[in-house]
Amino acid sequence: MATKYFILEVRGVTDSRFGDSAVILANPIQEVKMGSYSSQSVTPYEYSDTVRFFFPDDEAILEPILRLARTQTPWEPDMSHFNKERIFDENRNQRIEIYRHLSFFGEMPSPVGNSQPIRVSRDKQYILSQQYQDYMRRNYQFDPIDLQEYVGRLRDNDPYFFAWLFDDNSLRGCSEWELDYEYQEAWEHFYTRCDPYFNEQEDEEDDDF
Repeated sequence: MATKYFILEVRGVTDSRFGDSAVILANPIQEVKMGSYSSQSVTPYEYSDTVRFFFPDDEAILEPILRLARTQTPWEPDMSHFNKERIFDENRNQRIEIYRHLSFFGEMPSPVGNSQPIRVSRDKQYILSQQYQDYMRRNYQFDPIDLQEYVGRLRDNDPYFFAWLFDDNSLRGCSEWELDYEYQEAWEHFYTRCDPYFNEQEDEEDDDF
């Protein structure tokens, strides 16, 4: 099983070989088991097991990782997308081990590795469904709309809608057309399933609407 990491910090650095770069400091997430009970823990500061992942200073490459860092989502990098190296750290005056992303060498594997695609959580689906039902109980005779139209109005009229929907404050004031690719895909996946005529048999996932 691939190791999951908690992203501590993203630092800008000047690499002696590649110039402007970014280093991701990440700590492994440990699973603690006590009998049938299990939990996860992580050290919230830099220490001996902290891993350093180097990336080019490229917004398109870094944005998916920055999103994980902002939302404190565990990161599961595919280690086959990195070269293991040892470099000299001037601050420590010693050589340290790093993992350098293959995009430095012209290859473009996904920086987020095996992380799951972004989806609207079931909690948010349930809340919107309940809000819609409440609205229809009060307004059915005057405004008989379906769930998709109700959600579309929230999208069009609430500047904080996407920030709330995806639990990401960086999306405050963001319109549908300003979403990046992964959020756009998640929104379209969710919005399509709000259509009352959507054929659920075509949905490869379980019972998410």
